[in-house]
Amino acid sequence: MKCLGKVAVSRDVHLLVDAEYSYVNSGCSIITLAMMAHFNQHSPVVANTFQCYFKDTWKNLNDEINISQQLGACFAAKIVRGAYLEKERCIAPENVCSSHACTGENYNKTLEVGLHHAVTAGSKRTLIIIATHNENSVISALQSLQDMGISRKDGHVVFAQIYGMGEQISMPLAHAGYIVYKSVPMGPLNQVLPYLARRVAENRSVLQGARKERELLQQELKHRMLEKLHVVNIK
Repeated sequence: MKCLGKVAVSRDVHLLVDAEYSYVNSGCSIITLAMMAHFNQHSPVVANTFQCYFKDTWKNLNDEINISQQLGACFAAKIVRGAYLEKERCIAPENVCSSHACTGENYNKTLEVGLHHAVTAGSKRTLIIIATHNENSVISALQSLQDMGISRKDGHVVFAQIYGMGEQISMPLAHAGYIVYKSVPMGPLNQVLPYLARRVAENRSVLQGARKERELLQQELKHRMLEKLHVVNIK
């Protein structure tokens, strides 16, 4: 991990530590905070991931913000819904949100904690990655950014979606001047496909977005065909 941190600093890129199952997340967080203490002294290089289908995620985020401040480190977080909901419901159902709507509310609550820290700590010492395919969460985030006066261009609050998914969200955000990252999984096909399948299966927003994206594509194709016919008729 120290080698990865050194490379991230030398290449001026962010290192996002992914979240896993609940029974290993505490260990992942300890390692990530240790890396923040080492590599985040001057800028938010290393980021932890927070899964919002857990009820206490907003508290955990607040706790890690406080720890990073005690360490004198810049803080970075990627806020997601999570991709292991079905297994977590089998392991510890009392720890996870009871519904998709409840998870959405918890996502917005967790994001508010991160954004408030971004305002108080300043753009040079904070990175908040709003990683979601849910349009309602994006709309809520945009309203919060506006209310808090957070700049869309200074790079300390950004959006993220998976490459090839949620383009109807990513493109308008980018056109409006917001910074948008697209996640591209790298690895053997037999590992990458299950990874993507989990994210589609566990996230209703992806499925709903895919349907909406298909409808938008159909509308655009129809519009272009009619426009072409109109040009032909004029000629």
